[in-house]
Amino acid sequence: MVYVFGVDIPLLEIMLVFTVLLGVGLVLILLELKKLRQLITEEHTDIAQFERDLSRFESDQSNGKKSDDIASYIQQSITKGIPKEQIEDVLTKRGWDKDKVEKYMS
Repeated sequence: MVYVFGVDIPLLEIMLVFTVLLGVGLVLILLELKKLRQLITEEHTDIAQFERDLSRFESDQSNGKKSDDIASYIQQSITKGIPKEQIEDVLTKRGWDKDKVEKYMS
């Protein structure tokens, strides 16, 4: 026991508990970072697959870009869990009309 300001305080025990709590907190943070890294990797994989599918879809469109086909493609991509913002960005970068893309997103 240590006297701090005239009060008998179990300083070593408090420091031990504080150290253990910091260690547990650090382990939890590291586990969450690992989960986050896995989610980011999965999202990058999904986006890459989306872009490959879109390239394949566009090459199949020999008669121009059909709105019914793109609407169903957008819905399939949303169902797969690809964020709407990224679908819209990729489609507009590929030359699709932004207003039509937004219309099919809803």
